[in-house]
Amino acid sequence: GGLSFTTGAGLLISIEQALNLIAGQVRRGVVESVPLTAVVGRRLAAKLCCDRDSPPFDKCMMDGFAVLASDIAPGVRLRVAGQLLAGQSVSTGVVAGTALRVMTGAPLPTGADAVIMVESARVEMRDEGEFATFDLENYSPGRNVMVRGASMRAGDPVFAAGHQFRAVDVGLLAETGHENVDVFALPDVAVLATGNELVRCGESPGAAKIRNSNGPMLTACIQSLSDSITDLGIASDQRDELAALVSHGLRHEVLVLSGGVSEGMADLVPEVMAELGVTEVFHKVAIKPGKPLWFGVLDRDGQRCLVFGLPGNPVSSLVCCEIFVRVALELMAGAEMPEAVATRAGSLTNDHTVKGDRPTWWPARHEIDDQGCLRITALPWLGSADMRCLAQANALAFFPPRSEAWPAGSIIRWRPVVA
Repeated sequence: GGLSFTTGAGLLISIEQALNLIAGQVRRGVVESVPLTAVVGRRLAAKLCCDRDSPPFDKCMMDGFAVLASDIAPGVRLRVAGQLLAGQSVSTGVVAGTALRVMTGAPLPTGADAVIMVESARVEMRDEGEFATFDLENYSPGRNVMVRGASMRAGDPVFAAGHQFRAVDVGLLAETGHENVDVFALPDVAVLATGNELVRCGESPGAAKIRNSNGPMLTACIQSLSDSITDLGIASDQRDELAALVSHGLRHEVLVLSGGVSEGMADLVPEVMAELGVTEVFHKVAIKPGKPLWFGVLDRDGQRCLVFGLPGNPVSSLVCCEIFVRVALELMAGAEMPEAVATRAGSLTNDHTVKGDRPTWWPARHEIDDQGCLRITALPWLGSADMRCLAQANALAFFPPRSEAWPAGSIIRWRPVVA
């Protein structure tokens, strides 16, 4: 879409508006072929169909005896005419008065219409050969037989375009002959933390310094959504240094920055982006935490880079990554646009109050109680810099703005902390 989206100074857009604006700038990745053992987590580029009937023949589903169901009655004795293993071609058929010993997975012999499990037979050897006696009545055709094409017919769709593969899907891909699969490429991402106060996590911070937690955290958050992540390190709040590192980041498909997007003297990211030719799509979203979120796009030499400027406080950075960056990366990798931010319902365990007029994502824990009910506990949270609370959370609880408290027992929406 076009780039006439810039919001006015101080104007907040809704979460849904922000997601729609992001989606409007996403281009899906190129299509690449990968072996079926590498498809887990990837999304299919075009539908796949079955190349043959499954099963490709009427299949015996038990170890036992292939018979004519009309032969079976209490005390009936049938001559065993041979045996058929899985993988063997049918060479001996079944006629009235005979049975054929079969193994699970073998083709149903010609003439037979049912299989009796071996445990239901009494087998004896006589001078004239092997015989099986059955004490069954009303035995119906089709018992213990999977007919040809019962699961799939040749040409039937197996997976639709956009399907995200799971480990369990790999077996079906193999059965249907798809040794290599066309999937959407995962986006190439760069991560950059900004701020004069930051030092590497391996350093001992000096006075007024803190370790860079956002860079490693954001990299970890998107590891499952990209197979190429570049950590650009830390940029100080110096225009030239920031511009140089951002320029490196703009060579990637997605650039995720943390810090420098508010309105302080050192918040230089929007200005530097403009100088480097990045078009602002929006700045500031009605969300807590994460209000200063910045999003822009650079088109250069036929390549597009999506740029996310996340707030510097860790919880704000995490929330914006989970709600906005994740959606963009999933769309690029072939997902469909969700109708809304994916949430689940749960019962609040504690009274809770939120302040302000923005919808809030609050660090929380979800668990199943002894009765099997899903419970959500809002954690004690000191604000957007409280990493310890975030580390204790396995969920983000969603609270729409309202003045009255949310009493324990309220049904609220929440989403897991995926990372």
